Amino acid sequence: MIKNTLNNSSYNRNDYSNIHLKLKKVGLRPTKQRTFVASLLLNGINRHFTAEDLQAEVSQSGITMAIGTIYNCLNHFVKCGLIKHVETNCDMTIFDTNVENHYHFLDEETGKLTDINAFDIKLNKLPTIPEGFNNCGLDIIIKIKKKS
Repeated sequence: MIKNTLNNSSYNRNDYSNIHLKLKKVGLRPTKQRTFVASLLLNGINRHFTAEDLQAEVSQSGITMAIGTIYNCLNHFVKCGLIKHVETNCDMTIFDTNVENHYHFLDEETGKLTDINAFDIKLNKLPTIPEGFNNCGLDIIIKIKKKS
C-alpha cells in the first residue's frame, strides 16, 4: 500500500504513459504501485538491487510502500520478463534490470554483482539435456574476493 499519494505533482500520467504501455504489453495491470516501481526500474539503466534497496529508494521519494508490496511487484516483473532474479548463494535476493544474456562476478565480501558480457565467456560443450526437459538458460556467477 502506498501512504503518500501518487496523485500529487510528482505523479503525472503523461510521464507514466510509456510505463503503462510496458506493463500492459506483458499482461500486467498498471496499478499505482507497479507503475511507480516500474518507473524507478525500467528507465534504461541496468542495475542490481535488493527489494530492501528499492524500498529505501521509494522512501527517499517521499512514498511509503510496504516491503511485501515491493516484493509482489518485483516477482510479477520477473514472471513477465521485465527484470531477472539472480540466483546467488548469498542470504539475499538480488534482482537485475538487465534481461539480456549476460553473466556476473559476485564480490563475496560485499555481495555486489558486476555484469560480464556473454561474449566474454567461451563454452565449447554443454551436457545433453535430460529427456523430457528443455534448457531454460544458463547462469554463470564467478565469485571473487579482493587479494589480501
